[in-house]
Amino acid sequence: MAGIYKRGGVWYAQFRINGRIIRQSTGVPIKGQQGVSARQARKLARQAADLAEQQAKGECVLSVALDALRTAARAQGVGGVPTVREYLATIRERKQDRSQRNRERAHRLFLDFLGKDADMRLDLLTRQHCRKFIRSLAEGGKIAVTTAGRHKAIISAALRQAVLEDDYLLKNPMEGLNVREIYTATAGAAAAAQTMRREPFSPDEMRRLMNEAPAPWCDMVAVSWYCAGLRLSDVALMQWDAVDLAAGEVHLAAEVKTRQERVIPICLAFRTRLEEMRARHDAGVDSASPYLFPAVAAQYEVNKAASISTRFTSLLRAMGIVQDAIGEAKQGKCHRMYWLSSAA
Repeated sequence: MAGIYKRGGVWYAQFRINGRIIRQSTGVPIKGQQGVSARQARKLARQAADLAEQQAKGECVLSVALDALRTAARAQGVGGVPTVREYLATIRERKQDRSQRNRERAHRLFLDFLGKDADMRLDLLTRQHCRKFIRSLAEGGKIAVTTAGRHKAIISAALRQAVLEDDYLLKNPMEGLNVREIYTATAGAAAAAQTMRREPFSPDEMRRLMNEAPAPWCDMVAVSWYCAGLRLSDVALMQWDAVDLAAGEVHLAAEVKTRQERVIPICLAFRTRLEEMRARHDAGVDSASPYLFPAVAAQYEVNKAASISTRFTSLLRAMGIVQDAIGEAKQGKCHRMYWLSSAA
C-alpha cells in the first residue's frame, strides 16, 4: 500500500518497486479545492497513490486507474470530466467573437472524424486521434494544407485550455503535430504545397456586385474596380481629398499592404459614379466625414481589415457568387477587384 506525504502544497505518493523507492505527485492540493475539503483531498490523494503504485507495477493500465480515480473524485463531490463533444461545445459558448464561424467549422470536422469517439471522455483523447484527424484532412484532397493548419490550431487552442485552465488534461495531444509533414507523408509533396485556390471575378459577377449589392458595398466594389483592383481595406479608408474631379484623377495614398502610391485616371463612368456618391454623402448624416464610406471606415478602425473581408465574403455567399460548405475546399474569390477591360 502506497504512502503519501506533503510537498510544495500537494500530496505526493511514495511506494517501492523492486526495492527502489518511487516518489511522484498525486496532483491533489493539500488544502483541497473546488469545494473539496482538506480531509476529502487527503482521501483522494491516498487513492491516487494506491492507483499510481498499481499502474507502476503493471497491475492495472492507466485508463483503468484514471477511471477509478475519477469515480472516487465524483464521490467526493468533484465534477467529472466532460466528453470531447461536451467540452468543445463549452468552448464555443465561452468564446463568441468574429472567429466563431471558423471555430464551428473546425470543431464540426473534428467531431465528425471522431464519430462515436466524440462522446468519450476528454481525457481519453490521444495524440493518435489528433494525428489521424490531420491525416483524414489530407486524404480527401479537398482541404488545403493551410486550411488544415488553421483547423489544427483551433482544436489545439481548445485542448490547451483544457490543460491550463480547466485541468481536464495533463498535456495537449495536438501540441507539436506538424500539419505539413503529415500532409507530405499522407498525400505527397504536392498536397503539402497546396494553397487555397482563388479566382478573379468574371465581368458578369462584377456587374452584379456593382449594381445589385446593397449599399455601401456596390459603391465600394465600383471604386475598387475603377481603381484597377484596389483592396477593399484601402477603399474603406479612402478620403474625398484624394478625388480630384477637375484634374480627372484619383491620388491614392500608400496602400495598407503594399505601401505604394498611385494615380488613377477617372473615366466617364467612374466620374458619374463619384458625382452620385458625393451628392449622397453631402446630403447624409456623415457629411462632415472626410471618408467616402464613413460607416465602414469607423468599423475598420475597430476591427481592422478582418471585419471588411469577413463581411464581404458573407455578401458573396448571400449572392451565390462563392460557396464553401463545411469540409469542402474553399474556392475563393480575390478580394481585390481585378480590372477587366471588358467591364462597362
